[in-house]
Amino acid sequence: MRRKLPGLFALLLLGSGTARAGDDPVPALFGILRGGALAPGWSLAGKLEAFRGEGIYDYMDGAGEIPRACGFVALAAAPFRHQGGLEVTAEVLRMSSDADAFGISSLWRDPAARKVALTHRACLRGGELFSWRGAYAIAIREPRTGRLTADPAIALARALERRIAAAGALPSLLRCLPRRGCVEGSARYFHGKYALDTLWFRSDNVLRLGADTSVALADYSRPKGRAGVVSYPTKRRADEALEGWRRALGAARGANGAWLVDTREQHLGAFAAGSRIGIIFSAPDRASRQSLLDAVRAGVASPGPAWSDG
Repeated sequence: MRRKLPGLFALLLLGSGTARAGDDPVPALFGILRGGALAPGWSLAGKLEAFRGEGIYDYMDGAGEIPRACGFVALAAAPFRHQGGLEVTAEVLRMSSDADAFGISSLWRDPAARKVALTHRACLRGGELFSWRGAYAIAIREPRTGRLTADPAIALARALERRIAAAGALPSLLRCLPRRGCVEGSARYFHGKYALDTLWFRSDNVLRLGADTSVALADYSRPKGRAGVVSYPTKRRADEALEGWRRALGAARGANGAWLVDTREQHLGAFAAGSRIGIIFSAPDRASRQSLLDAVRAGVASPGPAWSDG
């Protein structure tokens, strides 16, 4: 059942609560996959496999860094068969928290893909369906043809989600992002550099990301661009990261303590506020960058209401 993934991205879904050191998450994962009645027409079609911690690299050849950058704890996978002939692999990932379950699923979502109303907004694209509930993320994949029949797959995902007690909440850091102009389904959340590389690549870890940092970002249509907030354990860490970003990109000082980068194609900006950095990863012009900087600065200073979806 081990698979080689087509690119950097790969993973998802399911859970409730926050993982505690010493807990073995595998029995709960197996219970989700094989416990109780499934959706009509579905049956378990083979053995279950489980992978903990760095064991993810044994299952996801070339893509384990992404879940590891998002608070991955363990994964269980199993084959399922529908009476109509559809065969899929269902994967359930236990993440460190509800926020991290949203995070790994957010990296798989495509704003242009079909949206599915499950516990939270799910994404159906090609041969894959991604969702999350509680501290768990779920992926249902059709590995042979890359074509997934929507209705049976959605019914299976809904049946698996019913086995997870708590719905879970989105990351509180999203509250720092402006909602106005946000592209629906574009919000992402993660911790480490490998996840950021899928959205904004640099060979160096210029923002000094790691397991104790958190990143929330989203795409915007008006003004156009990609904006985010990075949270660090201390103000000193945030200041050091901003200084490293400034030096690496050759940023020039702007107004209100911001640092600005201008190229022929993109306009970037960043500022520090306590233990957080607001950052514009891309904008097509200076005016858009400034509007996004102002909106992010306002959100960091006074976070908005909790997001109901990303």
